[in-house]
Amino acid sequence: MTQDSASIASPSRGKYVFLALATLVMLANAVIMRWPPVAFTDAAGLAPEWPVLVDALVTLPLLYLLLVGWRGWRAWRAAAAIGMTALALSAWIVPEPSRHVLDMLKPLRHLAIAIVIAVECVAVVAVVRFIVRMRREGLNAETAIERAMVDRFGEGTFTRLLVLDARIWFYALFARAAKPLAFPGDAHFTVHAKDGNASNQLVFIFLILFELPILHGLLMVMASAQVAWIVTVLTLWGLAFLVADYRASLLRPISLDDDALVIRYGVLVDVRVPLAAIASVQRWNEEVPGRQPGTLRYCESGVPNVRIDLAEPLDVPNLFGGMRRIERVFLGVDTPAPFIAALEQRRVSRASDHEASAV
Repeated sequence: MTQDSASIASPSRGKYVFLALATLVMLANAVIMRWPPVAFTDAAGLAPEWPVLVDALVTLPLLYLLLVGWRGWRAWRAAAAIGMTALALSAWIVPEPSRHVLDMLKPLRHLAIAIVIAVECVAVVAVVRFIVRMRREGLNAETAIERAMVDRFGEGTFTRLLVLDARIWFYALFARAAKPLAFPGDAHFTVHAKDGNASNQLVFIFLILFELPILHGLLMVMASAQVAWIVTVLTLWGLAFLVADYRASLLRPISLDDDALVIRYGVLVDVRVPLAAIASVQRWNEEVPGRQPGTLRYCESGVPNVRIDLAEPLDVPNLFGGMRRIERVFLGVDTPAPFIAALEQRRVSRASDHEASAV
């Protein structure tokens, strides 16, 4: 059997197929354990736990390896993690009177989870060391983060979310406006000063910091300490994102390179539009609804001041790896006139080079 035929579907599609099948298997086990057929029960009228254990520790890991692929340490580690996760879910599926082996495996389950957490902590430390080394070599921090995550976890939606999460914490904890970052491209345009974009974000951050201790005290008195701390921790997590978005607005530019317009806006947005796909670019000064079909709108304060129309619909990835079809882009940049001139010059120059090469 060749490498290509080692799985029923491609790895990315195989993961979705496995997720669907694993959900059906665990749901079927839950139904059987809660409403067992008469022929499936023991003398006490209870369903045995062993089918659930076999599915959790054998069937699901093997199914994952079959659908996604078994080559490499990463695949076997994922299969082991799936087995431990299914074993943990089995504690909720199997009724307490039927738990015999599960009760004996409970300490092992906690030990396995601790081992997985320890291994992943080591992986995180290795990724951080890789990022530091790449930055010392002059590589852009975001490029270093993405390369480290892809090398460690492979391509896919899960890796995309890990890259986004790492980027958020990087800007929240490490990035500083006093230390500008080097981004790919040879022309960069900022977005933080447009109608006080970054200043408005900073004011909002200070308002949250001001009201947080007041809210915490009120919840301690009116609700409970547990509720107060849960709300406070969630608020601090949201505040970390706002700080990351504020710093990213200061540091992440919209860039032009030889082939594409790279749109970075805040900490979340990272869209690449090929120059060949751009039909026109012009000044704009009108409100644009944020949810128009076929439209991307990136402008935090005021109205957009640049409109970009595409020659034909273009599919761009969203945060979760899916594709979104766009026909136009509206941007709010600090210096619209130089940006439009530079983009138009690149677009026309590339079109002329393409025509010359075709002749």
